[in-house]
Amino acid sequence: MLRVIVIPGTGGFKLHLLSRGPPSGIRRACALSRRTQCHAIFVPYTSDPSGNRPAARYTERMADPTEVLLEDVPVLAVRDVVLYPGAMLPITVGRPSSVALVQSMGESRSLAIVSQLDPRVDAPQPKDLYEIGTLCVMHKAIRVPRDNLLLFCEGTTRIRIREFTATEPFLRARIEKLEEIDPAITPEVEALRQNVVSLFQQIVSASPNLSDDLSATAAQIVEPARLADFVAGNL
Repeated sequence: MLRVIVIPGTGGFKLHLLSRGPPSGIRRACALSRRTQCHAIFVPYTSDPSGNRPAARYTERMADPTEVLLEDVPVLAVRDVVLYPGAMLPITVGRPSSVALVQSMGESRSLAIVSQLDPRVDAPQPKDLYEIGTLCVMHKAIRVPRDNLLLFCEGTTRIRIREFTATEPFLRARIEKLEEIDPAITPEVEALRQNVVSLFQQIVSASPNLSDDLSATAAQIVEPARLADFVAGNL
C-alpha cells in the first residue's frame, strides 16, 4: 500500500492510495495535486498517523528574506491548468490582461504561470491565486479565433510568489525559486517508484486519449521528483 502525501507550502494533508487498487486512485491524487499546485510524495504506508517517517519531497530553507534572490516577472493566471517543471503545455488566453502581458514581452520570454483558486473569477487579483506556481519560458504565441492567443510554454522551475509588484495592466510579482531535493535512492524508494510507474502504465493502457509513449517515458525517469511531476502533468 502507498500513501500519497500532498504538501502545499509547509502545511499538508494526506491521501491514501492502494497499490493494488483501481488505477483511478492515482488519477484522483494527481488531479488534486494539479488543482492545488502542490507536491505529491509517495511514501510507504504505516500505521503511524503522525507521519514521523521522512517524506519531504523538497525542503524550504528558512533563510532571511534579504538572502533570497528574488526575480520580478509577469504573472499569468490560468484556470484549471497546472504546468509542471519540465513539461510543455499549450495554453489559450483571451482576457485583456493576459493578452497585454504577452504583447509586452520582448526578448525576455520568462513568466510565472499560476492557477486560480476559483476558475470562475474572470479578473483574478493576487488574493485569487495560489502561492505556488511555475516559472516558464514562452516559446511561441499564435493568434487564434475570437482574438485569443495560443501560447506554447515550457515549465522550468517551481516557484513561490513572495509579493506582487503590479496589478495593471497585468500582474507582476517577485518570485522565489524553490529548490527540489530528491530522496536518496534506496531499495524502498526504488520499489515505490516502480509501483507508481506500473499504476501509471495501467492508466495509459486504459485511456484512449493518452499516448502509449508516455508509459515508456515514465519507466525511464529515475528521479522521484520528476516522476511525480510527469505523472501528475499527464493526468
